[in-house]
Amino acid sequence: MARRDAVSFALGIHGSTMKLFKRIDQGLKPDAAEAIKAVLLSVIMDSGMMAQSELEAGIAEWAISTRSTTAR
Repeated sequence: MARRDAVSFALGIHGSTMKLFKRIDQGLKPDAAEAIKAVLLSVIMDSGMMAQSELEAGIAEWAISTRSTTAR
């Protein structure tokens, strides 16, 4: 059975990102590579924070709907 947990996904994303960053380092001058990597890392971090927010909102919605159906 394939593992489908957050750690597995994080490791996969990290590995892909490090490969991409290595290619960027090899193909660009150091200053340009650092600037590109900073932008990419910012996008990745923002996406992670949005995913976390969506997860938390979903949990809150579930908790509210569960509470309202059990309070009757």
